[in-house]
Amino acid sequence: MVLALILVLARLALPFAIRDYVNRQLREVPDYGGEVGAIHVNLWRGAYEIIDLRLVKTTGKVPVPFVYIPHMDLSIEWPQLLRGALVGEVEMVRPELNFVSGPTEELKQTGVDKGWKQTQESLFPFTINRFEIQGGIIRD
Repeated sequence: MVLALILVLARLALPFAIRDYVNRQLREVPDYGGEVGAIHVNLWRGAYEIIDLRLVKTTGKVPVPFVYIPHMDLSIEWPQLLRGALVGEVEMVRPELNFVSGPTEELKQTGVDKGWKQTQESLFPFTINRFEIQGGIIRD
């Protein structure tokens, strides 16, 4: 009975712990900061969903986020995992990528140069086997 209660409480706390971890990782991207609105965990799929991810430039006066992703699903591929390979899938729904050309560095937003690969690997440490974007927008 006590073990079942502990497992239920751990499962209820898991989305909040993952959201805090993801937000900490996004805040460590040089010259950028970010946060997510919510995390949904799907243990049976080996997946988690990120809701409302925003990555914004913190060293300038750019009026739009560099990246906004309303919904992202990150999941492992069970058949590959059973064969010993750590691979996964990423699916993004309606992501927005905003490049901004301005007269000064403070007013420009041309991309994340440093630290992004490390952040991405900390959020999903698997080889990405499938990457799908549904209805994305790139603005320049």
